[in-house]
Amino acid sequence: GYKDIGQYMRNPPYILLEYMDGGTLRDLLRAKKRLPAGYVAELFRQLAQGLYDIHRRNIIHLDIKPENILFTKDRKVAKIGDMGIAKVAIGGRVQSSFMSPAYAAPEVKKGEASFSSDIYSLGCVIYEALTGINPNVFVENGYAIPPPSAYAADVPPWMDEIILKMLDLDPAKRPTVADLVSFIASIYGR
Repeated sequence: GYKDIGQYMRNPPYILLEYMDGGTLRDLLRAKKRLPAGYVAELFRQLAQGLYDIHRRNIIHLDIKPENILFTKDRKVAKIGDMGIAKVAIGGRVQSSFMSPAYAAPEVKKGEASFSSDIYSLGCVIYEALTGINPNVFVENGYAIPPPSAYAADVPPWMDEIILKMLDLDPAKRPTVADLVSFIASIYGR
């Protein structure tokens, strides 16, 4: 709602984030390589809800990665941080120039992003948490992404299915974050 650049400069927007003293998902993955499927399922539930809250405000995060997943000290609560390159979506899309290539959707690397780009990035994060492997390694080398259960026997079929949908190279075929929240709620009865 700024009328001009002067008004913006006098009262610029800012984001206040809660202090999270449990480190990042990257810290946890460095220590453990991969995480048990039950723990990742709860992490997935929390992150999907957080991303839902971001998207319903018409914001595309553009930098979902393990370094931006923050934990409370007991590591039972996870939140999405670092909104530094997030953009307000106009018509559901934005031009993107900044990103973390290892977690970026294919369309983001071409300069276009949408809400489904964040879904892809979240899929990369959840896949890596389960397997210790970033699925973009397969994409960049021209291979189909194998299901997470190919690397971690404790991954249930429903996680394989939803994660592979999130990682679809066609953004139109990925679920929305509302679909994810609803699907996870149906699994856990929440």
